[in-house]
Amino acid sequence: MKHGKALELDMEDERKLNILNTLPLVSPYSDGSKLDFRTSEAEKYRVGIIHEFLSLTLEKRAYIHNIVEFKDVELIDKDPQVVFNEKTLQIWGHARTGI
Repeated sequence: MKHGKALELDMEDERKLNILNTLPLVSPYSDGSKLDFRTSEAEKYRVGIIHEFLSLTLEKRAYIHNIVEFKDVELIDKDPQVVFNEKTLQIWGHARTGI
């Protein structure tokens, strides 16, 4: 994803966005239990899970009860305070409650 001057990013945010764009994609359907939760790859995995969940439920209007893959993701069943950072928890909470 290219970003232009219109975003008015400071140097640190531009560096983070460049790092994010250069890392390989991590499939939300891959086994994320082997990832160290503090790494960028693990963060991309978590974001991928939430993106796929929202895509299936909001865009494709799949019923949540029919989505069994997310029930099998061990990271979601573990302590979410450890796995997800604060912003991810807020997004996840909104997705779960429909707020």
